[in-house]
Amino acid sequence: MGFISSSALASQSRVLMALQSLKVGQVSGIIRDSEGYHIVKILGREDAGQRPLSDPRVQNNIRQTLINEKEQLLKTAYIEGLRDRARVSNYLAAHIVTAAGSPPIQNR
Repeated sequence: MGFISSSALASQSRVLMALQSLKVGQVSGIIRDSEGYHIVKILGREDAGQRPLSDPRVQNNIRQTLINEKEQLLKTAYIEGLRDRARVSNYLAAHIVTAAGSPPIQNR
């Protein structure tokens, strides 16, 4: 699940209560709530609040976010370029028309 803030679990009170009682490295028992069954393990805890920009984790997170955004933009542009140059041919329809011969001309 990755890092989840306690405020994100406000709607899942049973899960939140179980997580608050666990220590780092501990695994919960089976927790049943309105969304189903859960078993969670606490991998670590982080204090609430903002981190300073000098924190290497913050810098790395910002760097990864910028790289991912640029990568997504380049992928989208590449796919659009491929779509613009794509040529679609309906060989089945052409085969059916050829096999049937030319359609009769109707006089009105």
